[in-house]
Amino acid sequence: MSNLDDVRRATDEFEDIAALIDDAGGSACLYGVSSCGALALEAAAAGLPVTKVGAFEVLYDVYPGAQERHSTYCKELGAQLAEDRREAAFELFMRPPARRRRTIDSAMAGLASGFFDDAADALVAAVPRAERDVIQQEGHVADPKAVAPILQRFFGV
Repeated sequence: MSNLDDVRRATDEFEDIAALIDDAGGSACLYGVSSCGALALEAAAAGLPVTKVGAFEVLYDVYPGAQERHSTYCKELGAQLAEDRREAAFELFMRPPARRRRTIDSAMAGLASGFFDDAADALVAAVPRAERDVIQQEGHVADPKAVAPILQRFFGV
């Protein structure tokens, strides 16, 4: 897997998101959980017309040595996918890097339940107009009843 492959896949995802935003009226608030939270943040960083981003439990590696780990990750993931070793590739998927956070011009809500607190704290520190909230629960997928009031307040709906 090359960086060019990553860019192509991201571009495809951004084109899909841009089409949905266009159909919705030209701008949007995005909310994503886990890797979809990272996708929403990257879409905002890429300049899509995103006014606010809510992200819960984004799987960013914010510790020293993250770039080196990401390089190793890309090489290993590419090899595992080329060899059709999907279970091993899935395990690696749980470690994507944080990048380009400072280019996000949208307001951002970093949400976490305790497991990815360091990543949420790093996002809030790096993104202008960011807020931080904690959802008291266990598990990686938030209960919609716990998230809805936070997002309604943040998105202003």
